[in-house]
Amino acid sequence: MNLVKNKYFLLALIILGGAFLFFQGKNIYQRYFNNFKTDSNGLIYKFNYGDESQEGQYGADHMMLINYLLTSPNGDTIINSFAADTATIAPYPSADNNVLMAALRKMTSKSQMELLVNTDSMKRQFANHINLKNHDKLMEMPNGKYAKFLIRVTAVLNPDKYEVFANKKRFYRISAEASAIDSYCDSLSEEYLLHPDAHFRYHTNVATTNDTLKIGDEVAFELLVTKFNGITHMSTALERKKYKTILGQANHPLRAFQVLPLHMRVGEDVTFVVPSYLAYDAAGSYGVAPYEPLVIRIFDLEKL
Repeated sequence: MNLVKNKYFLLALIILGGAFLFFQGKNIYQRYFNNFKTDSNGLIYKFNYGDESQEGQYGADHMMLINYLLTSPNGDTIINSFAADTATIAPYPSADNNVLMAALRKMTSKSQMELLVNTDSMKRQFANHINLKNHDKLMEMPNGKYAKFLIRVTAVLNPDKYEVFANKKRFYRISAEASAIDSYCDSLSEEYLLHPDAHFRYHTNVATTNDTLKIGDEVAFELLVTKFNGITHMSTALERKKYKTILGQANHPLRAFQVLPLHMRVGEDVTFVVPSYLAYDAAGSYGVAPYEPLVIRIFDLEKL
């Protein structure tokens, strides 16, 4: 009789324990995934606001304005593009090549999504991307967990709207550069004149009446390139040899060296303050940010 009672007791205990684990496990799952849903391809996501895109709503000719935040399973920030002044511009993905592309293809203008990504798959995907910011922190994430992406799409622009957006952005950038150049030159004791066509400012340290130069001339000169904070970016004095070039080469990485001597006479010494289109433009360089104006002094100019 005691054995029968013990059987019924154990059975009741198992049923109660199973029910507890079922409901409590469901609560744990809901707390962890917090109303995330999983699509047919295994994408785990939820929209905080905005609508999910419809099939064929956008194409490869559309551009997306995106901000994103990646946090590790323990809450550490890995990547945060929200800290930037502007959104990242990216083409609308043409295929679900990875979980991020698949997520972006679901998003529309003025939408925000949270996306859970398995840390194992992320680490495999980015293992060789050693130049990625915070790559070490990404690779140190624990295995078998979920990292979280917070993705915001400000707009998805068709070609016509993107052209308007790009033109406005270019105008504001050029205006900001011009304002920075004016402020820098106004802080100097010498007068820096504005070139009416080339949009740089300059001060002639030593003038001559020697010959001017033209496209195709081979020249050599000393140069000193500095940032607005006085840090030297390039100097022929450090290299102990003059810079030699043929003027007017369109594909030169730093256009200033091809253009500025054309506004000088042989033997002159001129300091130029140039916008980024004459420097490194959008690409930037080591120690020089994209769209950063520079100070370039060219002197001891000779025609070879």
